[in-house]
Amino acid sequence: DGMALGAVESVYAAGKGPQVTIIGVDGNVDAVKSIKEGRLNASVAQLPYLVGKQAVENVKKALAGDKVEDSIAVPTLVLTKDVIDAGKEPMLQ
Repeated sequence: DGMALGAVESVYAAGKGPQVTIIGVDGNVDAVKSIKEGRLNASVAQLPYLVGKQAVENVKKALAGDKVEDSIAVPTLVLTKDVIDAGKEPMLQ
């Protein structure tokens, strides 16, 4: 998100703001603020609590002798102004 926010500032300084789509990664506080302001278009939020939850669940499986997959996908959330303003996305909790 830090690099995306820098890109936003550069694009707006060049007078091209609304013409360029910029999407960050992480969903940090500054990115959310910029999205709410209509500057950054979106951020793909990695959800560390889901990573931790999956890790704990899989450690429990492994300790119980169950098979654990080699690769485990954890959901991400695309934060846009609409998603943030609606506040209804369950993963925002």
